Amino acid sequence: AITMAAFGLPVVGQLSQGYSGPQNPAIKPICRRALLGFCGTTIAVATLVTPGRESFAAALAESELQWEKVLTKDQFYVLRKGGTERRFSSPLNDEKRVGTFLCVACDNSLFDSSTKFDSGTGWPSFYDSVPGGVRLRASIKDKLLMQDECLCSRCGGHLGHRFPDGESSDESIIISSTLSSLTIILMLPISTAIGPPPTGYRYCINGVALKFVTA
Repeated sequence: AITMAAFGLPVVGQLSQGYSGPQNPAIKPICRRALLGFCGTTIAVATLVTPGRESFAAALAESELQWEKVLTKDQFYVLRKGGTERRFSSPLNDEKRVGTFLCVACDNSLFDSSTKFDSGTGWPSFYDSVPGGVRLRASIKDKLLMQDECLCSRCGGHLGHRFPDGESSDESIIISSTLSSLTIILMLPISTAIGPPPTGYRYCINGVALKFVTA
């Protein structure tokens, strides 16, 4: 009501036929048809300037088709579909030369060889990334698993995950299940690789998403 009055429009009560309050001769009563017409025009304009969902989906699909043409089957599965390669399947897992690990899709610098370490997990592992090279995000599933998804900051390709291993490798996972009215809680020990200092993080990266360039 305050907003309408500010624009010289009668309040809701003034729209009713039975309104008998004071009249302002400078303000003409507005009819419902005019008000609805104004609202309809506003919505129509907003629709015209807002990209449609169908066009956005089509553009996204076209982009994915382009990626599928330039990437190998395994690269596309990991980078664009968020897949995971088999453990110990990448030769980069044993790469020990001095250089830089780039995104295989767009050549964005991701990791320096000085931050690489042997985590024993079967995937190339690093304790830090090149500044600005990796973007992190966490879905509800990631938060439950205490991990962050690693994405290339340039092309958005999925690289792997970052784990906050810290200084301890002794952890446990709690699994709760309900049988009838009885709740069973299981404490299952799990072992994790330790991310070395100074970060304590382990960037567990798919080797198929990387390209190594010597210094």
